[in-house]
Amino acid sequence: MKKLLSIIITGIMALSLMTGCTGTQEQAAEPQNKLEAVKAAGKLIVGTSADYPPYEFHMVVDGVDTIVGFDIEIAKELAKGLGVELEIKDMAFDAVLAGVGTGMIDLGVAGINPTPEREDAMDFSDVYYKASHTIVVKSENVSQYSTEADLVGKVIGAQTGTLQEGVAQEIEGATVKSLGKVTDLILELKTGKIDAVILELPVANSYANQNEDLDVADSVVFEKMEGGSSVITAEGETELMAAVNEILAQLIKDGKIDTFVADATMLAEQVAE
Repeated sequence: MKKLLSIIITGIMALSLMTGCTGTQEQAAEPQNKLEAVKAAGKLIVGTSADYPPYEFHMVVDGVDTIVGFDIEIAKELAKGLGVELEIKDMAFDAVLAGVGTGMIDLGVAGINPTPEREDAMDFSDVYYKASHTIVVKSENVSQYSTEADLVGKVIGAQTGTLQEGVAQEIEGATVKSLGKVTDLILELKTGKIDAVILELPVANSYANQNEDLDVADSVVFEKMEGGSSVITAEGETELMAAVNEILAQLIKDGKIDTFVADATMLAEQVAE
């Protein structure tokens, strides 16, 4: 009996040790940062604001409403480079900026310009694309705008939370109307409720191509906004950002981003037809 009891006790102790080891291994396997968490989940969640062609916009593909654009192609390459699936979340631009901090999304890819204020709240990748900024106005009024000074005292539209909104607020005597979606700003412009909308040049061209009554006053260029577009993460996610920068550098080196921009511009023109 003593021998049998000894065997039973030894077995219980061994089982306890095995359970303890397993628990330690499970603890050790917990993701230590966002990069590890993304790989463990097998999915990269990217936030965007799909009203900004050719960066990101809606298009019917094979009968299905699909988010396309060169930012989306970049997001696909980021997921591919990390070896995970991609999930796109369409949201208001300011929600993209907030989303990385709350953990709602892993990355923000939405034509986002770095600014000192934003850099206090999130981390930015290397710049992957640069574009100048201009205004869209009614075609009948385009001759009235040749410099930034022509916007003094006007009602100016800008997307909420964007660099364009900040610049509009600095224009002397201007009334700034901020809305979450560019499509809503364009509607306000077309109905005469605002005089001009500040946009990046490729986006301005896209909306002008889609609307015969709108035009781009491309001689109006805002020199303050030359920072370019970057990918954002939550603050301190250095491992994920390093991986993002490595993938972006290869895309730039291979000329893929230029190709993505050209292809997305052609798609946006198709939407306008």
